[in-house]
Amino acid sequence: MGNAAFGAEKRFGALSSRWMMIGVALGALGVAGWLARWLLQGESIVYSDIARSFWVPDATLGWVATESRWVWLGLDGLGLTGGLWLGTVTLMVITFRLNRERRPKLFKTVKVLALMGASVAMVAPVLPAWAFLSGFPPADAVRLLPSAAEVVPAAPAPTSGPGTVTPVSVAKPLPVASGRWVVDNVPATLVVARISAGGEEFDAKFTPTKGEIVLDPVVLANTRGKLEVPAASIQTGVDMRNGHAAGYLEAEKFPAIALGLAKISDVREGPTGYTFAAMGELGLMGKSLSVAMSGTLVVLDAAKRKELTVTAPEALLVTVSFKLAIADTTLNRKNFDADDITLTARLVLVPGAAQ
Repeated sequence: MGNAAFGAEKRFGALSSRWMMIGVALGALGVAGWLARWLLQGESIVYSDIARSFWVPDATLGWVATESRWVWLGLDGLGLTGGLWLGTVTLMVITFRLNRERRPKLFKTVKVLALMGASVAMVAPVLPAWAFLSGFPPADAVRLLPSAAEVVPAAPAPTSGPGTVTPVSVAKPLPVASGRWVVDNVPATLVVARISAGGEEFDAKFTPTKGEIVLDPVVLANTRGKLEVPAASIQTGVDMRNGHAAGYLEAEKFPAIALGLAKISDVREGPTGYTFAAMGELGLMGKSLSVAMSGTLVVLDAAKRKELTVTAPEALLVTVSFKLAIADTTLNRKNFDADDITLTARLVLVPGAAQ
C-alpha cells in the first residue's frame, strides 16, 4: 500500500506540474494574442467592448451606426490577463522551491493556488481569438461620430453674386408646413457627446429625445426649438463607465439635459438641403450656457422617410453640433482629459399638433 500510495502521489505530482505548465503556456498565448489585437486595432482603447459598433458614411444621414458588432479589446483585460499569467508563474516557481526545501504544508497550499491560477489562465486565449474571428470594421468606418461642423462647416452666406442667400431667409420657402414639429424617436434620431476621459475618447449616447421646433419655412431665423434628454440614460459602451458618467452629471439631482434653439443665421442652400449657424441655450446641471452651433436641415422625401421608418407624411432631418467648454460648466475638469466636449443632436422631426 505504501508503494502504491507513493506511486499515485508521484503521478499526481507529475500531472499537476504538467497542468501548470499548460496553463502558463496558454496564459502567455492569451497575453500575446490580446496585445497583438490591441495593437492592430490602432487605437488606445482602455476598456474592452465585446459589441463595439462603428459609424459608416450614409447618403441620407451622413453617418450611421453599423449593424454588425466587433470585439474590441482594451488595456483593462490586457492588464488583468498579464497579471493572472505573472501570478501563476510566480506561484509555480514558489511551489518548486518549497518542494525542494521540503516544506509540505505550505507547498500544498501554494500548489493549490498555482493550479487554480493555471486553470483560469487556460482560457486566456479565448477572448483574443474571438476578437480576431470577429474581424475588423469596413475601411471607411470611424469609431467616433463626426460632428455636423466637421462634415459641413457653417460658413457666412455670400453677400453678392450667383447663389446669394440672405442670412435670415431661404431663396424659396421650404416645401413643408409651418408651425410645430416634434421629435420622432426613430433609430435615426440621436444625441451624442464626444468625451475624453479615463485615457480614452468615446461617444456617449442619450435616449430618448423629447423636443420640438416651431418652424417658419420662409424666414428660418424665426424658427425656435427645444429638446431634452435624460441625463441618467447616458451610454458609453462600458457599464462601469456609464455609472461614473451619470455620477459626473449628478443625474439624480439634475435629471434632464436641455437645449434650446434661440437664433438661426447664415442660412445657405446646398444641393441636398441647408446649412446654418445658430445660437442656443444649453441647460446642464442647473446652469444655462450660450452655445454657438453649426447645423444642417434636409426635407425628407417619401423614399427617405420610408428608409428611416418614418410613417408621417412629412419629415425634416435636422442636425446640430457644438463644442462645450468644460470650464464654463459645473463639471469637474479633473474628470476629463480634454478641455471641451463635442455634442451632436440629429433629429427626425414630424408635424405635431398645435399647442
